[in-house]
Amino acid sequence: MGKPRRENEADTDSAAPRGGYSLMLGAALGNRIDRLARGYVVDYLDLLLA
Repeated sequence: MGKPRRENEADTDSAAPRGGYSLMLGAALGNRIDRLARGYVVDYLDLLLA
């Protein structure tokens, strides 16, 4: 058992916050790679449908 949580305290151990943080970290890492490789950040998906 953990310590009791107050009613308005956020549940930071659930999957949603961890997933959100993972997405933000992945996006930041992708932006960094774009900056190093291209010199600018690509903020969209470029799909070529033939």
